[in-house]
Formats: sequence, C-alpha cells, structure tokens
Amino acid sequence: MFDIIREMSNFRIKLKCYMVELYLNHLRDLLLPPGEPVLELEIKETSGHVVIQNCTEVEIVSVAQCEEIFNDGLSRRKTRQTNMNDASSRSHLVFSIIIDTANINTGVRNVGKLSFVDLAGSEKSSKTGVDKQG
Repeated sequence: MFDIIREMSNFRIKLKCYMVELYLNHLRDLLLPPGEPVLELEIKETSGHVVIQNCTEVEIVSVAQCEEIFNDGLSRRKTRQTNMNDASSRSHLVFSIIIDTANINTGVRNVGKLSFVDLAGSEKSSKTGVDKQG
C-alpha cells in the first residue's frame, strides 16, 4: 500500500488507523494512550460510513509505524489461557485503516476504510476449560 501511495504524486494522502475490541458486549479502544480518560465508544453511521465516536485515531506514515501501532494495540487485547491455547483471544478485534485522498489538480476528495477483523474463538467451553465469562 505504501509503495502505491508513493507513486500517486498528484494526490494528497493521509492514513489513520484505529483498533477496538468487543469483549462481553463492551467496545474498548485499544490505542488509547495510558493515563487518558476512557470515553464511551459509540458506533454511528455518517454519510454511508460507519464510524466509532470517541475512538483514538493515529496517523500512519510508514509500514514500520503501522506494525508498531498494531502490536501496541494487540498487547492490550483481552486474552486468557485455555486448555487449547496459551493466549486465547476472548474478544472480537477490528483494526481499520482510514485512507483520505485529495486530488491536487481537481480538489476531489475520497475517504475509504480498510478493516481487518479477528473474531473470538467459538470453541466449546467443555474443550477449553473456560466458563462463559472468560
């Protein structure tokens, strides 16, 4: 993606990302800096786009930075040891990259989003040894 962006010299392009998890029906911001107040996240639809209000969005300028942001968010994800996995994800995860482009010549602006989703495991609790709250 960054190689393609470098070749698009007639566009001004900004990339941002966010990362959230859904755990026990609670949406949690995984990129919220430590010490920042936790705000309630709200899913809304605006102009045909799904957005999460009050979610931390971080600007991305390189592949290395994107990987660092992703790994930082993963380190905050809810996991638990089970009989089947040492660090089983207990939540659904969404990592989204927002691509905001503007044509320098025409001024036409487009915004898109690429979302990566990891769903929590659906193993039977009898096999994992974890109760329904885990």
